This record gives sequence, C-alpha cells and structure tokens, in this order.
Amino acid sequence: MPKNPDRILYKIVPLLIALLCAPFLGAMPGVAASALHFSFDRPIDGSAAPFILASSKGLFRAEGLNVTTDAATGSQDAIARVASGNSDMALADINALIRYRDTEGSL
Repeated sequence: MPKNPDRILYKIVPLLIALLCAPFLGAMPGVAASALHFSFDRPIDGSAAPFILASSKGLFRAEGLNVTTDAATGSQDAIARVASGNSDMALADINALIRYRDTEGSL
C-alpha cells in the first residue's frame, strides 16, 4: 500500500527547514559571554571529568559561556547554594533534592 504523499511532505519539510537554519544557530561573535556558576556536590573527582575537560578545552567559551566551578560539602550544600542564588546549577543527588524540598520548601 503506497504512503500518502501529504504525510511524507509533512515529514520532509520540517527536516529541510531545520537543515537550512542550522548554520545560523551557532554562537554569535561579539556577544558577551554569559556567566554561569556550577557547584559540584563533592570534591572534584572522576565524575567531574566531563565538566573539567570541557572547561580546559574551551568548549564552554566557544558557546558563549563563562563557567566557573566550585565544590560543595555535599548534595544538601550544593542544593542550598542553588536555592540561595549563590550558584546557577549544581550536580547533586536526586534523593537529596527530594529531602531538601520536603524540609525547606520549594526551590
């Protein structure tokens, strides 16, 4: 049974539009880098390797991000830093986040 040509068109047109727009989605030169503070939930070890490697190779800067990192004393501390605004993002345990939400309220 042949496919409906309209259904094929609905799949091809968005793909073509995405391919044509892709070159224009890169980081814009001359735009100031966005500052981003990231907290790890423990001292830096092997689990932080992707972040440290990306930072050392300049991958964040290439995307217009000025990323700074620090280590918290644990997941609760990392979550508290995000909740207080001292950090933009944190790597933390989901169970600690649930406990924090139950005791401290919503973020």
